[in-house]
Amino acid sequence: MGTNNIRFIPYALLIFKSQKSLLTLSFFCLMGLSVAWFLGQTALIETHETSLVLMRETARLFCVFGPSFLLSSFLLGVQQRGELQLWLTKNVSRSQFLTESFLLGLILSLYFMALSQCFIAFTLQEFSQDLVIFNVFESLIFLSIALFFSLNLSSLLKICSLLTALYFLGRIKGLFFNSLAAPWLDY
Repeated sequence: MGTNNIRFIPYALLIFKSQKSLLTLSFFCLMGLSVAWFLGQTALIETHETSLVLMRETARLFCVFGPSFLLSSFLLGVQQRGELQLWLTKNVSRSQFLTESFLLGLILSLYFMALSQCFIAFTLQEFSQDLVIFNVFESLIFLSIALFFSLNLSSLLKICSLLTALYFLGRIKGLFFNSLAAPWLDY
């Protein structure tokens, strides 16, 4: 590549900065973690553990949904404005575009993970390396699905609805499998 080519990831981060969507989602992440901490502190017993569970689940939701929704809205906007064709004809190959889009989502996911883990470490003096590793793998899977949906669907509402439905079906699949093995069903 030549030296006059614009890189995709810094361009996308510049777009996020100009739209204030990353700042807004960061604010809501911190507010959600604050509410989870407050609700945990209202528990009568085991306030620390309750706060920790609520804050970790809130962090997981923001680490998975935040980057996926931001990436989907960005890629859909790039397609609708016609910038995708410009990128694919001049600066970036198709495989490089997919790789850099995935890396962009991973950077956003790591940002939200660091933000939430710093908040949890500041308020509860807790840090879980296993939770960070699990959130990274969950984000990798969910970002690849979000990338597929955002490049194949033309409506942001459809993309967000499918991502939400797929995530919650994936999270409660254990309940379905356990109900199939229930002793009262004679299996």
